[in-house]
Amino acid sequence: MPNDPKILGGMPKMNLQGFDAVGRHTSTPQFQTPRVWNPRATMSLLRGRHFLKFGGEFLHVQAQINDLNATIGRMNFDNRFTNRAVGDLLLGLPTQLALTSLTIMDQGQDMQFYFVQDDFKVSRKLTLNLGGRYEFATPPREKENRFANFDPTTGTMVFAKDGGIFERALIHPDRNNW
Repeated sequence: MPNDPKILGGMPKMNLQGFDAVGRHTSTPQFQTPRVWNPRATMSLLRGRHFLKFGGEFLHVQAQINDLNATIGRMNFDNRFTNRAVGDLLLGLPTQLALTSLTIMDQGQDMQFYFVQDDFKVSRKLTLNLGGRYEFATPPREKENRFANFDPTTGTMVFAKDGGIFERALIHPDRNNW
């Protein structure tokens, strides 16, 4: 964990009921380390009056996200002790203190793209440009399965686990992207 005061310095976020928050706000600073793997291929073919082009692409994105704001903390002041949020602040009586540990999320996502195109020369003055494209992207997932979601039907938390796309990302992928 970095210990440079330029990164970790500053006061915690303080929320005063009825006022704007003071202090460092969420996701500052945030460091991301993306890694991308992106092979692609296209092929063209001329057959008579048809110029065909088709291909595909695969994109794998993995990014470590390090949000240092969580290590600074947050204090909430309402009117619980003095009937004024400012009074509670001046007396140093927060109603809530929050400090979380440093967590580095390692999120990943895979995407696939396929296309076919036909430039059909009907006559010297008319060319039809026909084609289709399909795109599929998995929902983001976390390398160590640290995602969670709330299931309103059962009223419980659902945690990611090893398995297929749904078990890891906790949402169903959309496979209808034409």
